[in-house]
Amino acid sequence: MLGLLVRWPLASGTFLPFVMAVFGSGRWGVSRRPLAESFRRIDLATLRRDEPSLTAGHKLQIRCHRRDGEVVVTTRGEAKGYVTWLKRMTGKDYRLLSEAEWEYAARAGNPGRWSFGDDEAQLGEHAWFDKNSDRKTQPVAKKKPNAFGLYDMHGNVWQWAEDPWHDRYNDAPSDGSVWGQGSNVSDRVVRGGSSVHSPGLRRSAFRARDYSDARRYVLGFRVARTLTP
Repeated sequence: MLGLLVRWPLASGTFLPFVMAVFGSGRWGVSRRPLAESFRRIDLATLRRDEPSLTAGHKLQIRCHRRDGEVVVTTRGEAKGYVTWLKRMTGKDYRLLSEAEWEYAARAGNPGRWSFGDDEAQLGEHAWFDKNSDRKTQPVAKKKPNAFGLYDMHGNVWQWAEDPWHDRYNDAPSDGSVWGQGSNVSDRVVRGGSSVHSPGLRRSAFRARDYSDARRYVLGFRVARTLTP
């Protein structure tokens, strides 16, 4: 089911056009100070019609260390707001990945613990984690990609998936689609690990969850696009 997948998690330089188009550069503060080293808060009421989780008075809060740094401190609703805007602007079917799609992309055909195999000594060549990141998010695409050409599938920031949380894979769809039945809808799947966690949490198979409105400095996302024949 997987179509075209963006090669790295969304970076602040890519996210900036969305913020400027929807909210204006003055609200973002681009003309008055650098993009780095501060939090930005923007009213997202204009997107509520398309993403109900963005409730009245919601504030977008993004922490960006540099223009090629990953967008972090994003709730799932904010990630969905970006996808809605991108679909409108391009006419293309952009979306978050299903959990099954995410793991398929992370493995890149390798059944081992990580996309490159089971040798933990190689992890530093492919991922940012607690031993090499100074416990900070790092610029995207600075480590080796996997066999599919995808960067940062392991580490740096957790990535939101579309699926609500299920404790087990029993009865999961066999086609890689989003599994929405019989779930805990208040919790959503995050995958990939982050720059502050140990290697085991970066395994291709490792699953985690967070509240839909959770805002943490190690939460980000990546987008995919469904391709039509």
